[in-house]
Amino acid sequence: MTAADPSALPRVFLLPGHDKRVQFGHPWAYSNEIRMDAAAKANADAQALLAEYKAQLDSARAESAELVVDARVAGEKLREEIVARGRGEQEALLERARREIELEKERAVAELRHEAVELSLAAAEKLMERKMDAESDRKLVQDFLARIPAHKA
Repeated sequence: MTAADPSALPRVFLLPGHDKRVQFGHPWAYSNEIRMDAAAKANADAQALLAEYKAQLDSARAESAELVVDARVAGEKLREEIVARGRGEQEALLERARREIELEKERAVAELRHEAVELSLAAAEKLMERKMDAESDRKLVQDFLARIPAHKA
């Protein structure tokens, strides 16, 4: 059936007493002036239903697009939070490493001072060729080293 086939077209009838406008050459009739057969009525209902389904489909597409945008925004926010948390953890690790390095440096300096005291005592003992009281010698050298400005590395 094609559009040119009159049997394929729905049948529409003018209601009695409402045919004057069409008889005088008007190219249209109002919906309250016509009666449709069952096929025309079904076609009109189908067209209305199709329009409703298209509107629902458009609404679903818009909603899914909005959900995709929301998911992207949420994903980006989560990525930023993860990156920020990683940076915070990195800074904490760096700070802890710096503290540990400083403590080890202080321990090394103290050990070097102790060794310097011991070496100084040994050298003084050899120079004087006699054994002095070790505790008073150590106190003397420690006092001397304490007066020397600390080296900042």
